[in-house]
Amino acid sequence: TVRGSITYNRGGGLTAYNTTSDYRAKDILGPAEGALDVVNRIKVYRGKMKGAEIERPMFIAHEVQEGGATWAVTGEKDAVKDDGTPLMQQVSEGSLVPMLWAAVQALSAQVEELKKSRS
Repeated sequence: TVRGSITYNRGGGLTAYNTTSDYRAKDILGPAEGALDVVNRIKVYRGKMKGAEIERPMFIAHEVQEGGATWAVTGEKDAVKDDGTPLMQQVSEGSLVPMLWAAVQALSAQVEELKKSRS
């Protein structure tokens, strides 16, 4: 089964990093629950990569893992190769989007409830 692809849309100048999302490739177990809790547990920092010049928002991989988004992290905290050089953890930030989407939906539902209670 194809799990993803990288495509380039020359007309739009867009590179797409695609994850297979066809319903036929999935076993749906239910709605994402606790999304707002996961989002609230994972800190976002402002910083820059060593050797980089541009500051940006960023995550710390082991904190993403500990915050409950284990599917978005590869590698182990503080892992090293046999020669002692670091094996860096990585975060697939794009795989966090569905949880963020679910959190926005949860917030939207809360706003709607507040509106109704004030009417």
